[in-house]
Amino acid sequence: MEYESEFEVSVDRGQVVAHVNDLANGRFFDGMALKDDGTYEGVDVLYGDEERSSTQVAFDESISVDSPAQATLVSGETVDITSVVVVRVPA
Repeated sequence: MEYESEFEVSVDRGQVVAHVNDLANGRFFDGMALKDDGTYEGVDVLYGDEERSSTQVAFDESISVDSPAQATLVSGETVDITSVVVVRVPA
C-alpha cells in the first residue's frame, strides 16, 4: 500500500469496528497503523470516486487525542484510535 511506504508505517489490514463512547454506531476501518505515540490511526480505503458517508465523516471528526475511539484488533488487543487517514485507490 502506498500509504505504508510514504509514511514508513506498517498497516494491520484486518478490518476492525471502532466505537466512540457518545456515538451509538460503530465504524469499520480497513486497517490500523501504529503511531509513534502508541495510539493508532484508522485507515479507510476508498476505491475510485467512492466517498465516505456523512456518518463516517462525523465519526472521523469526533476522533482526537483527547477523544479517542476504541477498537479491538484481530489479536484481541483493545487500542485507542486518535486519527483517521483516507487512502484512495484507483478503480
